[in-house]
Amino acid sequence: MNERADAEALELVKIVKSIGELDKLLGTLMRGLRPMRPWQRQLLMRLEQADREVQVLRMTMALSREPQEIEQAAIDLHATLCTAFRELAGGRADVMTRVAMQLARELGNQVRGALALKRKEGN
Repeated sequence: MNERADAEALELVKIVKSIGELDKLLGTLMRGLRPMRPWQRQLLMRLEQADREVQVLRMTMALSREPQEIEQAAIDLHATLCTAFRELAGGRADVMTRVAMQLARELGNQVRGALALKRKEGN
């Protein structure tokens, strides 16, 4: 029983670290983006939305909300990151911005998947 609790705690630590890495990456992207062109303004808007969704996800976890609510917050975040990445794919964004957004999308997917698995294991 104790091993299971340790494994769950370790998984939660991994999720929190991934959220922290995603938060740092979004902050770095937002600070480095100069909204001079339409694609930059659009990306900045998506990044700000994703930043708010990271905060919602953190709050739902901190307040120990229902697992479905926590998972939905992660799904919403991942959807925003996917939308931002798709919008960049056909645009004129530089390679580093595209790679950073791809990493953000993958971190969002990792968090979403881990929380979905955690909820399924909890049921």
